[in-house]
Amino acid sequence: MVKVIVLRWGHRPERDKRLTTHVALTARALGASGIILSDIEDEKVKETVEEVVKNWGGPFFFEMGKPWRKAVKEWKQKGGIVVHLTAYGENIQTSNVLERIRATGKDIMVIIGSKKVPGEFFSERISDFNV
Repeated sequence: MVKVIVLRWGHRPERDKRLTTHVALTARALGASGIILSDIEDEKVKETVEEVVKNWGGPFFFEMGKPWRKAVKEWKQKGGIVVHLTAYGENIQTSNVLERIRATGKDIMVIIGSKKVPGEFFSERISDFNV
């Protein structure tokens, strides 16, 4: 079975704690293996997510503080692909992007940004798909 993890980029602790928590909990509910909160640590978000996992179950890891470039590089070195969720990517209703992602058969890292993401997120070097 394909493994899916989420990389949350650009988290701003005071502004985004609720949204980042919801991103993590939605990822867990939809079957992701875990989330990486890149480049920053937020113990409050981690505690909330870990409490939900404890109460509602399921294996789900929460990692934080890892630089996003390192996380992406390690993921790709292990043979995984990167899917960047963006307002400017392919529309899943009007393209076959989901079929192409599934056809790879590879583990998936989903990047979900918070603030404006670096332009390089859209490059083939970083993202295999922009959706």
